[in-house]
Amino acid sequence: MAGFNYQPYFNASTGNKLNILKSAANYVADPKIKDRFLDAVTGLSKIYALTAHHPEAIAQSEKISFFQAILASLRKLEPTDGSLSNAEIETAIRQVVDQALVSDTVINIFDEAGIKSPNFSIISNEFLEEVEGMKHQNLAVKLLKRLLRDEIKAQRRTNIVQSRKLTEMLEDSLRRYQNQVISVTDVIQELIDLSKDVQAAKQRGEELGLESYELAFYDALAQNQSAGDLMGHDQLRELAVVLVSRVRQNASID
Repeated sequence: MAGFNYQPYFNASTGNKLNILKSAANYVADPKIKDRFLDAVTGLSKIYALTAHHPEAIAQSEKISFFQAILASLRKLEPTDGSLSNAEIETAIRQVVDQALVSDTVINIFDEAGIKSPNFSIISNEFLEEVEGMKHQNLAVKLLKRLLRDEIKAQRRTNIVQSRKLTEMLEDSLRRYQNQVISVTDVIQELIDLSKDVQAAKQRGEELGLESYELAFYDALAQNQSAGDLMGHDQLRELAVVLVSRVRQNASID
């Protein structure tokens, strides 16, 4: 955190505290810093848990809570891995933010990032425009990454072929961003484009006149280049419909 002036946080009003916390989370979300920060705060938290009763530890509690709140904010935007429970996140944030603002729930990280709270199960164009205009771009990357992974995971339940293709595109963009091959602005644009691809993939079934399972069979069949060349679009579509019908007719409890 040497390159970020967080000292004003400790004398700031509650509203300004949230703004500083948001800026701090964006600062450490930079790939060059994030992993070192996460490791350092994790180690700090373990030490603090063992020494919290000590006067010197008590004197540093507000600063430690500040770092823990940043950690909690970042973890909220990562896929759940069991390393930090909701209760731990809530505790960390409650230590930092006034009770009046926290209420009885964890602060919404999307609100912290300066984004309104839309229906996150739907990636709308309006939402993407809002993300694109975010001041804190590193948080925008983490937000889009989590949102896309959730959307792709949901599609995997019905269409493994399509979800695998989208996953490869997502991981390729994130890998180049982590390796600093592309800038934060570039990766945001790529993730926004991918978000639109995810939406388009969900609409393909309607355009082809296929329900979700029929579309899944169609995509699986279309992977075979020779089958596509030999049979063509219309025959593959008809075959997908027949396959789903036959599977349903023959389905039974095994």
